[in-house]
Amino acid sequence: MFKPIQIALVLSSLLCSPYSYAQEEPGKLPDDILAKKREGNYITGVPAIAFSPDSGFIYGVVLFHYTNGNRTDPRFDYTPYLRKISLLAIQSTKGLSQLKIDLDAPQIMSTRHRLKPSFYYSKNIAEQYFGTTEASMAHLKYPEDVSTRQETTTDFTAYEKRMQEKLADGSTYFRYNQYIHTETEFSLSDEIKVFTPYTYLKVGLVGSQVVVEDYSGKQVDAVQGSRETKAVMENTKLFEDHSTKDVPGYDGGSVNSFDIGFSLDTRNFEPDPTEGQLLALSLLSSRKELGSNTNFARYNANARTFHELTDSLILAAQSQYVWSEGDVPFWKLPAVGGRSSLKGHRLNRFKSNASAQVNSELRWRAKTLTTGNQTFLFTPIVYGDYGRVYDQTIKLTTSGWRRSFGTGVRIIWNQATVIGIEKTLQGEEKSLYVNINHIF
Repeated sequence: MFKPIQIALVLSSLLCSPYSYAQEEPGKLPDDILAKKREGNYITGVPAIAFSPDSGFIYGVVLFHYTNGNRTDPRFDYTPYLRKISLLAIQSTKGLSQLKIDLDAPQIMSTRHRLKPSFYYSKNIAEQYFGTTEASMAHLKYPEDVSTRQETTTDFTAYEKRMQEKLADGSTYFRYNQYIHTETEFSLSDEIKVFTPYTYLKVGLVGSQVVVEDYSGKQVDAVQGSRETKAVMENTKLFEDHSTKDVPGYDGGSVNSFDIGFSLDTRNFEPDPTEGQLLALSLLSSRKELGSNTNFARYNANARTFHELTDSLILAAQSQYVWSEGDVPFWKLPAVGGRSSLKGHRLNRFKSNASAQVNSELRWRAKTLTTGNQTFLFTPIVYGDYGRVYDQTIKLTTSGWRRSFGTGVRIIWNQATVIGIEKTLQGEEKSLYVNINHIF
């Protein structure tokens, strides 16, 4: 088993060593971005009116407080901001509640350290579960009591509608692919420039507590004809899997982990890059010695590239491979599905010991509007997503990949706040996504 604690001791000199910003010359922000970059402090807020097929209509607030400093500060030309405080508080029509508070402080106190403390609370009464092996890559399969006309389908809308029906015996499968997931998490990470102006070492500690509640045998919502009603939930997919094989994490538990990663980042502007690459390797190691219920490790290899084809046309691409070992709780297994990996498929739709994904986008920086001291850049996009999971942790094949493509628009507000709208044209459902940030 990999022992990150030992590596932490070896790297401790890097964490503690003094560093002056004046000792190196990192990549300067592009001139056009610097010309528009504001001095001092400012706040941007989004009413958090968002939508996804997983959570439904999302409402709440997203606030960002930026500190840029002034142009006499030597860091001004080299960082997207000196400090960003983020507050996210949302509720959704499908029962998702989230609160997240983040602090991001690059080159804090003119050192090479970038500190990121975070608090996160989430409760989702409709967390998705479709299995934990390559078998989840198959088409959606109706339970025997529901499959009166066909056994499988590739249409998630039709699948969900039939699963909501109240059966003749007073039961339903409405929550067959759902469970209640409640999580509280504290994290602290430090990202340090090492070796070159573009290479970073990231170390961190994460403490989280997860509560899992199964719907089997409980009274839930259902539909009878055109009328909403109540029914007793049949056994869920999660309960069925746990009954035939032990599913790690079925009873929730604690995951306290040590994180370590190394990255090469040459992007010219982190929130909305037009040129450069990001190459990153990371490890999350959960240990009983830290208070976790089980020992396991997750590894992540990620590569992103951005190329300015013309003055306003950007080609962006990402590839990622995640693999795991040990007694991994099912809610920590690698997965694809959802806005950030494979749109047109539900979040965590495909899950196993390893996952692979490729994302590509063509971004057109079409129009900039300025109102007072507010700047909005409108960026239409077309995209293609590809994803797959594997039972074997080191395995890549060219067959069996799921894919989706679509279009959308990103609105870049004051350079650093990105509002994304994407419409999927291929997949198990023709989804609409409205959310914050680029997906990569």
